[in-house]
Amino acid sequence: MSPKQLDQFITSRVEHSIHRPVHIEGPPGCGKTQIVQQVAKKLNIGFIHNHVPLMQPEDMGMPITSLDRKSLSFIVNPERFPLEH
Repeated sequence: MSPKQLDQFITSRVEHSIHRPVHIEGPPGCGKTQIVQQVAKKLNIGFIHNHVPLMQPEDMGMPITSLDRKSLSFIVNPERFPLEH
């Protein structure tokens, strides 16, 4: 996805009130954080940056294994990952 497409994608989610976290992957230094910061500033909304490699496992939430033990989900800490501002 190009930087322009990422900008448009995030802007569209905000404009359509889709308030769910977005996971963005890419090599270091390619501008992921800058693009999101610029979109947040453009739309006058808050920005929370979570750098996952520096987070502790408990920051991600409490792991819950499914009954069939084939999947893992998390009870997410709302202070770290608020769904509404």
